[in-house]
Amino acid sequence: YAREKTSNTTGRRLVFVCACFIATEVLLLPSRSNVWVETVGCHGFAKPIRGYDGTMMSLSRKSSRSFTPESGFCVCAFTSARPVVVANRHCGKFPIDCDLECDKDASKARVDLSNGVNNSSHRPRRWLFRRRRTECFTKGERRFGGHRREIVDVFHHAMLATGKTLRTISVPNSRKTITNDFVYQGKRMRAADVAQVRVAIQEFLHKAPAYKTHTFRGRGIVIVGGSGLNYATTYWIALLSIRRAGCALPVDIWFPKGEFPTCRQVRELGRLGATPRSFAPFSAHGWHSRFAYKLIAMIYSEFESVLYMDADNIALRDPSVVFDSALWREHGAVLFKDFWRSSPAPDLFDIFPDLAHESVHYNGTHETGQVFIDKPRVWPALMLAHFMNVNAHAFVPLTVNYMGWGDKELLPRAIQATHECSYGLVRTLPEHIGVYTTQHRVFGNSMLQRFDD
Repeated sequence: YAREKTSNTTGRRLVFVCACFIATEVLLLPSRSNVWVETVGCHGFAKPIRGYDGTMMSLSRKSSRSFTPESGFCVCAFTSARPVVVANRHCGKFPIDCDLECDKDASKARVDLSNGVNNSSHRPRRWLFRRRRTECFTKGERRFGGHRREIVDVFHHAMLATGKTLRTISVPNSRKTITNDFVYQGKRMRAADVAQVRVAIQEFLHKAPAYKTHTFRGRGIVIVGGSGLNYATTYWIALLSIRRAGCALPVDIWFPKGEFPTCRQVRELGRLGATPRSFAPFSAHGWHSRFAYKLIAMIYSEFESVLYMDADNIALRDPSVVFDSALWREHGAVLFKDFWRSSPAPDLFDIFPDLAHESVHYNGTHETGQVFIDKPRVWPALMLAHFMNVNAHAFVPLTVNYMGWGDKELLPRAIQATHECSYGLVRTLPEHIGVYTTQHRVFGNSMLQRFDD
């Protein structure tokens, strides 16, 4: 009995010691450890891959050293409230010790612990400490988000024509992964669902708003921005690159509801020839994801002839030259090729029988990070794309699989399915560009699109 009691006491002590060790590691180490954080895209200034929310508490299990070639940065725990980022490294880096890097930069990154202010030139990343924003709307602008009322009315007309008929339609699965691709698994949509989709499309096209000559005006560029981490910086870079390339076209930058820029930002955008617009008047119906914003901004922008650009695009040449090209004059839209092969579901050709003939001409996907459209010439196709965008839960899996998954094929398929519309395809394939590593190779994290007229 004495031996058993002693054994139990020892076990309790061991549990107590382990608990104290775990508590010390979790509660105390985050406030004084320097850690290495890995980033995406092989770029040292990119966002973290996972496990870092901008506080030292989220880094308790991470090491201060990195022996792999992956990109990332060091977070120095001068204070747990406002960590300092140093030693940003791209892919192909040599091994790094964040304790040494933080000590090296300590003289430049002193922290006043009495008030928690970082007095160094190594400022913490702004996205770590988001502040409450004040949107800059006048009384009249708030209702229509900076849009003219007739354009908002066209959108609501299209939404009424869309109806709710496809909310009960579903495909076997999303096709986002190779193990979850119903085409690869040999599955098909129910014949009754295919017939219902065809009827719904015909009813929509019959009720959809026709193009009105004076609703849209001139040429311009459209970008979807935002205040989130992925968009707050990129749309500024895109806008500045457009102006640096010598393009003088007006630019509309659209912002999701609740993310409209501040008055100071609005003034700076105006100085660069850009006008902020809000998705608020178009948000009442709800969207499946942020990707749906692209087609909404493209179709219901102020301009008659539109260049849509993703916020992460950088213009190296004046993009307005495309509006004067033979390809533009011949077609109502100009699209670019992507890396992937085309992967539509067979059911798509049951819904749009003419697409089987169109797919023979180009058996690849389209990269819609930049799209040129002329609304008067492709308006029926834009309305069909609107319908497919609203019902993206059904049409995205029908148009593409995990190789290039997304909404990129909705507009091209809509144009192909509309007899009176056509688009011109830039012949040049995209190229890989990225970071030149110490192993003397390029780690591709971006693509380069060329326009050859």
